[in-house]
Amino acid sequence: MSEALESKIPKLIMCLLSHDPQTGMWISHCLDFDIVTSAPTEGESWNAMKNVLRTHIESCVADNFEAGLSRRASVEHWREFANLVFSRNTRSEPIDLHLKNRRASDIWMKGVEVEPEPLSARVPVVN
Repeated sequence: MSEALESKIPKLIMCLLSHDPQTGMWISHCLDFDIVTSAPTEGESWNAMKNVLRTHIESCVADNFEAGLSRRASVEHWREFANLVFSRNTRSEPIDLHLKNRRASDIWMKGVEVEPEPLSARVPVVN
């Protein structure tokens, strides 16, 4: 793995976790690579994101696809994460990767839960 490609892999990958009351699904959004997954429960969504991130990173490295490791979420999502991370419980776990020059414990995933908006705040009212 080249140093340039290795430098694109953060040691701590940031995620926002939110519950969509309309669908009942839990949404995990990886800010470092702008990847989104969903599942019926918070735990399933978190685990799905870990699996997607593992596959994404390993595939990008195997294919020397630097652009796949360069995408980032919008500034608004990063601000939301920064505003919540100090006021909410966070969740952190290692991601077990199979890369030649990395140990599994080198990369961690950190998530913070977003307070769900009431449906009325997201849907415009038409009179």
